[in-house]
Amino acid sequence: MAKQLNIEARDRLKKLIPMLASDQDGEKLATVGAIIRTLQANGSDLHDLATKLSKQQRLTFDGIEIDGEAPTADNVKRLIKYAKRLEDINEELEGQIDELENENEELEGQIEHHKANYDNLEAASRVTKSLGHKIVEEVFERLGPIALVLWILWFTMR
Repeated sequence: MAKQLNIEARDRLKKLIPMLASDQDGEKLATVGAIIRTLQANGSDLHDLATKLSKQQRLTFDGIEIDGEAPTADNVKRLIKYAKRLEDINEELEGQIDELENENEELEGQIEHHKANYDNLEAASRVTKSLGHKIVEEVFERLGPIALVLWILWFTMR
């Protein structure tokens, strides 16, 4: 049995075979000769072509191996099944990503809200700190002489 037709041979045959429908007998004979030469260059003949055409079509991929084996129709079907499964998983993941992005936006809004609250509290704290210092100073200014008098009285009474 002849080897698989290479890509160049298949492409050339795809162009040559429709030329057999020509109205000119000379063109038909020339086309038959070109088909035979193309097959022979690939190590095949018309019998091999007829055999290949009568077999069930199967996908072939030059230079590609699936699990270390040449690609067969079953392997390709299995890969297609896996690809569909991966597409489903991808859609699920995209949905989860959308949900996470929405949660992230909500959290960012909450963070901004908390930052605003913190800034307000910090501003109020600064006001309280500055007022607290002034209140203490004023108390010492007003109570200073009174405290001195009380201290002297206490000292003398002892």
